[in-house]
Amino acid sequence: MSKMVKFLFRWVKKIGILTVFFLLILKFSGCVRLRDSPRKIRSKFEDKGFDVKLTTLTVDNKSLHFVSTSRDSLKPYVVFVHGSPGSLNNYYNSMFDSTLRSDFEMISIDRPGFGFSDFGRSVPSLSEQARIIKPLLDSLKSSGRKVILVGHSYGGPLVGQITVMYPEIIDALVIVAGSIDPDLEPKEWWRKPANSIWVRWILPQVMVTSNQEILALKNDLENLKSSWKEIKKPVLVIQGEKDILVDPANADFAEKEITSSRYFRVIRVPGVNHFIPFQQDSLITQALTEIRKQLN
Repeated sequence: MSKMVKFLFRWVKKIGILTVFFLLILKFSGCVRLRDSPRKIRSKFEDKGFDVKLTTLTVDNKSLHFVSTSRDSLKPYVVFVHGSPGSLNNYYNSMFDSTLRSDFEMISIDRPGFGFSDFGRSVPSLSEQARIIKPLLDSLKSSGRKVILVGHSYGGPLVGQITVMYPEIIDALVIVAGSIDPDLEPKEWWRKPANSIWVRWILPQVMVTSNQEILALKNDLENLKSSWKEIKKPVLVIQGEKDILVDPANADFAEKEITSSRYFRVIRVPGVNHFIPFQQDSLITQALTEIRKQLN
């Protein structure tokens, strides 16, 4: 073995050991959960000058945790659904937006397996997650008000799945950088090895949960594909053209498949990446303001 080969081997070995050590620190430090404590959530909203309510529903031994703004008998509801991984804190910017606060009552959920909705207990199925979220939506719809869903990334196909399964309780939806075309799902070689028992134990649990649901997503999208045509409610799609995580051509898929909606529009944004709720939340405000006009 040459000196150069030996040198490279030693450094690969060192990097591997350091990587494992780093992952162990992340796993057991508790710092990689991508969620805020209930105290921190309340504090953030109180600092903005309004009260919130934290609630956990139980659906067949599964939990659904969410934060909601104060109730008003006239305003439509907006329910925010985060991507993978994520938590209800992904939509702070929108929930703090003065325009949206004046026009809507807002709810942001921890999807099953994230935040405080059975953290780490993976539910790798769009239809099963939709079923868990339904009781919350039933309670909102029973007030007689409109219910609008906003889904980012993985949340995009999930709000579509909910609308297909339960059209009677959804009035409109906004898909933000949604991964909805099964043919555009990236083929990432590392996902199956990362889900092996030999690797899972060392990864932060939030990453394991995310990986498991993304592994199942392509098949879910195949099953959902023919059903997008059934959606008759208003749909607005926001897609950044510099998105490297979700192919911008997903917006083309939406234009091709969502053909029965009584109001449909794609907002394509040059120079914008995947992280719209964090960096370009004004686009969500624009979309919700536009779509509300379609509900009057």
